Amino acid sequence: MMKIFRNNSIFTGLLLLVTVTIITYGCGGSGESAAPDSNQIQSENPDTEAAVVIEKSSAEVKEINQASGSLEDYLDVPLEFFPLPSVDISVGGSALVASEKAVFWPGLDTITMEDLENLGEGTPIPIGTVLPLNGVIVNEDAQWHNLFEYQGDWNWFYHTVVDGVEGLTWGADLTGFDLPEEEFALLTWLYNRPERSEFFTAHNGNREIPEAVQTHLVENHIAFEKVNSKEYRLNMDYPDDLIALYQRAVQDRGETLFLTTDLYIHSLHLVFDRYLTDMEESRFFPELLKLTEAFRVNTAALQAGDDGSSPRYTETLELVKTYFDVASLLLAMAPEGIEDDRSGTVIYNEKNYAEISVSYPENVRAEVDLILGQAGFAESPNYKYKEDYSQFKPRGHYTKNPVLESYFRTMMWYGRIHFVMGRSVEENALLLTPVALMINRMATDDAALMDSWRELFDPITYLIGVSDDLNFDDIIPVMDLVNWDDFPGWVTDDENIFTYLEEAGKVLRGPLISGNSVFLAPSDDKLEPLPGYRLFGQRFTFDSFIHQLLSAPRMMTDKNSRDRVSGLDVMAVLGSERAYELLEPEFPMYDGRMKETVDSLRAFAAKSDGKVLDDTFYGNYLKLVGTLTSFEQGAGFYFTYKPAWNTKALLTSHAAWAELRHDTILYVKQVYAEKAGGDDMEPTYRTIPYRRPIHYIESNLSFFLTMESLLEDMMESLENHDLMPVEWKEKYTSLLDLTRGSRAIVEHEVSDEAINPDMNEFIIEVPKKLARIVIPPGSSPATYADNPDDLKMALVADVFTNGELGIVLEVATGIPYRMHVALVDGQGGRRIATAYTFSYYEFYNPMNERLNDDEWKEKVYAPDADLSEYLPAWAPEVF
Repeated sequence: MMKIFRNNSIFTGLLLLVTVTIITYGCGGSGESAAPDSNQIQSENPDTEAAVVIEKSSAEVKEINQASGSLEDYLDVPLEFFPLPSVDISVGGSALVASEKAVFWPGLDTITMEDLENLGEGTPIPIGTVLPLNGVIVNEDAQWHNLFEYQGDWNWFYHTVVDGVEGLTWGADLTGFDLPEEEFALLTWLYNRPERSEFFTAHNGNREIPEAVQTHLVENHIAFEKVNSKEYRLNMDYPDDLIALYQRAVQDRGETLFLTTDLYIHSLHLVFDRYLTDMEESRFFPELLKLTEAFRVNTAALQAGDDGSSPRYTETLELVKTYFDVASLLLAMAPEGIEDDRSGTVIYNEKNYAEISVSYPENVRAEVDLILGQAGFAESPNYKYKEDYSQFKPRGHYTKNPVLESYFRTMMWYGRIHFVMGRSVEENALLLTPVALMINRMATDDAALMDSWRELFDPITYLIGVSDDLNFDDIIPVMDLVNWDDFPGWVTDDENIFTYLEEAGKVLRGPLISGNSVFLAPSDDKLEPLPGYRLFGQRFTFDSFIHQLLSAPRMMTDKNSRDRVSGLDVMAVLGSERAYELLEPEFPMYDGRMKETVDSLRAFAAKSDGKVLDDTFYGNYLKLVGTLTSFEQGAGFYFTYKPAWNTKALLTSHAAWAELRHDTILYVKQVYAEKAGGDDMEPTYRTIPYRRPIHYIESNLSFFLTMESLLEDMMESLENHDLMPVEWKEKYTSLLDLTRGSRAIVEHEVSDEAINPDMNEFIIEVPKKLARIVIPPGSSPATYADNPDDLKMALVADVFTNGELGIVLEVATGIPYRMHVALVDGQGGRRIATAYTFSYYEFYNPMNERLNDDEWKEKVYAPDADLSEYLPAWAPEVF
């Protein structure tokens, strides 16, 4: 159910809940949190089989995923590779029976066209039988290649021997002619292998498993292999690295597939990212332009009525005007898109900044020059505090065209310029508090303007989270503390402003996450970020809050300062035991405070009471990441039996989180560490392909349950906002149907129940269906002809800034890894499956060199690229 946060008390309650939880642990309390209210798993839609996890702790997630007792019986099966059964090839050659119609005519030595009518039924030969070929009979009277026409096919008859008896067989039923001995043995195995194999072989379909991979499989039950980008191609039919690799694997009929959760959550990222891009360009950008111009008109009217008797009031109006003029200039740089009638692609004719900016005042141009320069910290020429202008560099999907770049910079402007509303920095408060009040007054006096603001603010609240800064809904309740009958006179007296801040401060909340406001703070030990107003404040998210609490100055002693956070912080809180173990060496460095904080955050996340993670798309996505990172060694499956599976869980969860941060980079508030052939006839055949092996979907049931719930909630909420066009609803519905079908298969796997042939075929259809789902509506081959790099999956996002050190934490994905997975179950037996999983990179970079996707892709897809320096410390053990 959609919830929109318009009531300050809701957000206040949320903050109190989180804060109390953290303080309890931080002050040395018992650390015990209430158990989750229920172990509830229910279906939101009684007409479907879809079950939705409403509330679950980390322990309950593990219980949901736990394999049945029968699967645990397989855990001690030794992983030994056996050679394929040998096949003797006769001197004259051999062939394999590959047709259910194959027969043997014993005693026949020769045959003519006249003999065919009276040939008789013959003796059936089982499919998979190896036949020696002792000669061929041709039709000397035939026009093409001396072929016989028999039962609708054109071919020859062959001399062979069955059970010691010589005779003839029809060539249209045979395959494997002239194959080398090893290839013929493999083909014979593929036609004859049982559905439930009793031993492992060093082949998966036609793919031979290298010896080094075999060694890793024996030791770890999984093995990773790097993929060269030349192994696959990208186009409209193969629209993404991960999907393309799976589509390529499907082409080998004998290859056992293991569909990873990576494939599903990556597809969710692709659909959401492209949906958001479409909505921003087609809906949000026009609304933002409308809102900005409305504020400019209202400001001009106020300035026209100003008699100049109050210098501070005049200055306030000028700062308000500058605020919206800067946004106007940034928006004016966006060109109009012109659709090409032939290709359907949109062409953008970029505007000349010098020509556009000349009509704006010099102080506005000075601010925009800093924004376009994106060099890092500098004092705002208008608002007199240090702003991090490197944040204005378009990143994420906002580099795709100039309209999105303009939207990015404008929303970043509205989301970062901080009108301080706290007395601790008096000079800034006296300058900026009146500006915030004036903007709010204009909105409350103009219902159409307020509605326009909500058209942007409310959908972003659902998608990402509540604003971490004060907004209209927060300020309105304390507007009556101002003398609006004589605002010019009221604002002139400093004491009026200070009294207002003192009284309003009893009601107004401060932010939980320290953005650049920390550089306004006095140099004392105060740890709370400064309260302030932003028109479109960046949003509170639980992962940023984790980094806030686990970075300096909260994690600081006389000897140590935790100036660098990591993705492990987030994964440990979301339920990863391995991530927790990797953090443990740091715990003693901070006098036990770090352990207590991590433990309290883990307890809070596990409780999942609906106030942080359930009410937004972003929060539900984090829950989905939690199901990935907690699906670890010990889940009860053969492939999860060894510690190496923990690395796979970390790869998947970290990369999925990186994709989420990439898609939402504009809206999520980033933590700042604070101070401290031709016409000739050819023979034809009626052979049939060998039976496909039993495929597999990664049996993380809680993941699929959570993804179903996320998609259902998202579709309902966006429809309520009139933000679900029909073409996108079809995409999300198809993805939901695919998720439900996959969940049904996983339920069989968890119980070690056999899947039926339709389910097995469903698995191999998933990559092809996803290829259609992830392409945006209305796309054509020309859409990506000019920039095929758009299809490459590698991406990067900066998620944490240390302004003191001048560095940012970058998280990134690259070319997927191939993963070989050892499977043992009741239906398919012992077999090696091919899977593909995320690659993940994590590194610190200078803050004035924040990377965008194009810059990162140059590194990833470069010939002979070596990205080892960008790997997190725990990742190299994969290889």
